[in-house]
Amino acid sequence: MTSVIDFEKQEFIKNVWNKKAQVYNRPNDWDFQLEIDNICSLALESDVTSRIIKFKNNDLKSFEYTEGPFSVDELGNLPSDTPWSLMIQELDASIPELQSIK
Repeated sequence: MTSVIDFEKQEFIKNVWNKKAQVYNRPNDWDFQLEIDNICSLALESDVTSRIIKFKNNDLKSFEYTEGPFSVDELGNLPSDTPWSLMIQELDASIPELQSIK
């Protein structure tokens, strides 16, 4: 795994972007829960494009796709027993700190 501290933009674009999956470790001093809460709150906004994919019966080929915006209850009631993903489009437009990796 690669640390986000060691992230090199040009290498990422050349060797990873649209070519292979990559996992990055977060820095130890990063308040991950705060970031998750901030990102999830964007899915409540009507001017942010968001979607949730819920996989049925742990089968990654069978899923339910829902477009946002979402309510607090919808996000709070996401299943804990099956995989799901919350996606936020153009996250860098809402979180200025991400502009530096653009």
